[in-house]
Amino acid sequence: MRIHTIVFLKKFSLKSGGQKQKKRPVFLRRILGLIFACARYNPPHIFVSLAKQLALLASPLAMFYIGMLIMSITKSQLLTAKRKIIIPTIIKLVSLPLVVFGIIKMMNLDRIISQTLLIQAMMPVLTIASILFSKYGANENWVQLQR
Repeated sequence: MRIHTIVFLKKFSLKSGGQKQKKRPVFLRRILGLIFACARYNPPHIFVSLAKQLALLASPLAMFYIGMLIMSITKSQLLTAKRKIIIPTIIKLVSLPLVVFGIIKMMNLDRIISQTLLIQAMMPVLTIASILFSKYGANENWVQLQR
């Protein structure tokens, strides 16, 4: 942990223009987090439970925010963004499930297994990662931090 802290602090040194970074709240939170982690400080239970409750609210609030952003998009902005979004969307939501469906039909798998594979092919990547982490005993909360 100490090596990471030194590398992180060296990366944002005064010579590399890190002075602006040091004034930002995100940078300060990271430094405080690293200091607390190195000191093995355990915050009071009330702060831990509050952080967990706020983390549970993050996804629904993000959905509301994205919905409000989508409502404010004009037609010209939609047509411009359409070109950048349409190909990845078609690949993830149409092509990939069709390929998986074809493979399932060729392999003659059990009905429950084939339905599970098809559902997983249509799921978002981070959701699949969380499920796999929890199934195989890894820390599924770590995946949530990567979002």
